[in-house]
Order: sequence, then C-alpha cells, then structure tokens
Amino acid sequence: MPDFMESSDDDFQKKRKYKHSEPYKENKRRPPSKGIGCGFILASLWTIFSLAILTITVVDTFKDYAKYNLLVREGVLTTGVVTEKHYEHTKRKRGFDSWYHVTFEYPALVNGSPASLKSKMTVSRSRYSKYEVGQEMEVLYAASNPEISATKAGFGPPSIFSILFFPALATWLAYLDLKEMSKSFPVHRYD
Repeated sequence: MPDFMESSDDDFQKKRKYKHSEPYKENKRRPPSKGIGCGFILASLWTIFSLAILTITVVDTFKDYAKYNLLVREGVLTTGVVTEKHYEHTKRKRGFDSWYHVTFEYPALVNGSPASLKSKMTVSRSRYSKYEVGQEMEVLYAASNPEISATKAGFGPPSIFSILFFPALATWLAYLDLKEMSKSFPVHRYD
C-alpha cells in the first residue's frame, strides 16, 4: 500500500483536534460592505433614464397643448398649397421605419404686412397619400405668431394616450428602480 494511503486513527484524531482547536472563521458574521454595489449603480442609471423619459414626455405634451390652445384662441383660417412631399426610410434590425413629410406654404400677416410662410409636418402614410403637390388645403395659424400653424384636417387636441401612458410608464419604471435600489442596502442585524 502506498505511503499516502497509510494513516492511522491517531493521525486522523490529531488533524481533527487541530482543526477544532482554532476558532471557526466561517461562523463569524462580516459587517456589510461600505461600497456601492453594481445593482445600485444600474438601478440609479435606469431611474435617471426613466425620469428623463417622463420629463421629455411631459414637456412635449405641454408644448403640444400650448400650441393647440394658442390656435384655438387666435387661429386664423387661410388657404395654403402643398409645395413638397417626401418620405424617409430608416433601416432597423427588423425592417424599416418610414417617416412621411408634407411641406405647405400659406399666406399670413407678419407684423401687419402680408408674407408667405412655409411649414413642414409629419403625417401618417394614409394622409400622405391624400396630398398632392399643388393641392390646396385649409391652414390654421396663430395671429400672434404666424409660424405656429396646423392643417385644419389634422388639427385637434394632443392625444390622451401620450398624456397618460408615457408618464405612467416612466413613473412605474422609476418606482421599480427605487424599489430595487432599496435592496442594495440590506439591513444587517448583529445578535
């Protein structure tokens, strides 16, 4: 029998005694680390991202409502002409994104003198196909700021979906992130 396999009960008892004579290190509780964990950092970044989405959505919604209210209060109806149509295709991983733009020109009073202004709007594909270059359309512009305009066909209050959904989503994500961040600071009890 090889030497390393030969051992007596006395050797085993010596090793066992020696092992138990030292304090058992794994049984001691360590104090919590004072550093910031990776989970906390990721949750913080996600919270900042969620709050940025919330801020952008709220600001855009207020801008849309301000434009809508201005056109309701001071809107002047005039006849404009479609001067240009174009679309853009942006390649994505799965297919394309398409953006349809219509540019129109309309007469307006700027500081009391007549002027011809141009405006560009993004429309849906179905509305894009209805417009032709040279076609007349009804345009509504603000008397105090004639550069703010909208087509009468596309004029209306901003979507309630964007007002409710995106802020609710961003708030919910921020809540989940803050909840996750609180897990990064566990409560340790020492008995």
